[in-house]
Amino acid sequence: MNIQRFAQKGIVIDDKDEILLIKYSGGKYMADKISGKFALPGGRIEFGEVPDESVRREVKEETGVNCIPGLPIYCWNWEYKKGEDLVQINAVARVCKYIDGDLAQAKEEDESTIEGCYWVHKDKVLSLDIISDERPALEFLINNYSFYIDKF
Repeated sequence: MNIQRFAQKGIVIDDKDEILLIKYSGGKYMADKISGKFALPGGRIEFGEVPDESVRREVKEETGVNCIPGLPIYCWNWEYKKGEDLVQINAVARVCKYIDGDLAQAKEEDESTIEGCYWVHKDKVLSLDIISDERPALEFLINNYSFYIDKF
């Protein structure tokens, strides 16, 4: 069966020009693609959930941080096998403003394991080993940083 889902990723920025990233230590279905790599926090929107609630909830669950969702800046999709099913995730990255919260410790989720959460200065983000599907969203933000940061 083919399954299609919608997800949002938060590009959370604090007042020191740092971007919030997670680092995966493993994954149930895509371990070879995500293990040891940095990524944006976020996940699938639940039935009946509005987009702003979804991105706030996902960022909080994965990182312990509260944020204000802002503009969407990048869209992409990826696929993976889940048993006999082919799952396609359509995703959007949104610039978000950090409000408060302490970074969460390592966390095991349904389909992945998060090794940790990190604040990384925008000038150093692209030097990290970032999941290839998410790198273009971060490149776009950094290349247009002043435009998006001024929207808050």
